[in-house]
Amino acid sequence: RIGEVLANLPWVVDGITAPDLSALQGLHSIASRDIELGRQVVGYAWFVDGLVMQEMQVLAHLAGLAAADLALAEVVLRYAWIADGLEAHEMEAIEFLSRTVEIADLSQLVKEMADFPWIADDLPLVDWQALLALFGLADADPELARRLFPLPWVADGVTLLERQAIHSLFGIAAADEGLALRLAGFAWMRDDITSAERGAVYTLRAIAGADVVLARQISALPWVNDDITEIEREAIHLLLGMVYGDSALVQRTAALPWVVDDMTELEQWAVYALASIASGHPELARDLLDKLDDDSSGAELAGCIGKAFFDRIRAIWMSGLKAIVEDCETLVLGQ
Repeated sequence: RIGEVLANLPWVVDGITAPDLSALQGLHSIASRDIELGRQVVGYAWFVDGLVMQEMQVLAHLAGLAAADLALAEVVLRYAWIADGLEAHEMEAIEFLSRTVEIADLSQLVKEMADFPWIADDLPLVDWQALLALFGLADADPELARRLFPLPWVADGVTLLERQAIHSLFGIAAADEGLALRLAGFAWMRDDITSAERGAVYTLRAIAGADVVLARQISALPWVNDDITEIEREAIHLLLGMVYGDSALVQRTAALPWVVDDMTELEQWAVYALASIASGHPELARDLLDKLDDDSSGAELAGCIGKAFFDRIRAIWMSGLKAIVEDCETLVLGQ
């Protein structure tokens, strides 16, 4: 049956070239292992029309995939986007699958990736970029990949925010794999990644690159473990700003009792004030830390400083806004 179909193909009737023969050998390799898979390939529009060099390479990769893992080849060859014509990034995806499945440490992870529904239905460029991020993660850190792949937001389609979170976890793992694995196990990592969560992971990556001890300290805070709000994301970002100054000062800040137990909006503004003071007056910041570290009055003092700092910033902003409006009225309306 396959032989009859091949005999009537225009590019076979016209005369088989050496590259054509190589492609037919790839087809034979697939069909000899599973005749139904061979029939599928013969029915692909790009196979019927005549094979260009890139498609011949794809066929060789598919044959290699079938030789390495026939069950995986059966999954991949049923992808809709393989049958309807191949884009450059789709060809690259097939090559990645065929090469990585032969690596013992990665074969199971590749099989898990191949079963993701969002890969089977279609493979637009944005999904290929997500798949490439997963390939890179699996290759560089199989243990972290094994922790992430079962998560629902990976299996149901990786968004831009989620892809950025994967890259950030990858970067954290380069500094401290244990820290990355711990973060991947947090409750808020199990559902969809929000903008605040992506920002927190991104900032923790930067902190880990500068001070991995501080990154571990921050990740152990209860409010980092349970979920991440915008206020908490901003507090982590403020701590990053302090990293490039006095590391002991920022570690003390992260250990303050009112920072450890929770992070309210006023407390976030207190951290903002402390970070601002530390950037220009570290000695004053150290003196303030001694007062903020008091169990009985530290939290109340932090709240007072936070409110005063917020009110002052808002007053300056409003004053500046009023001046801008007045200048524009004078310029445009002559008032």
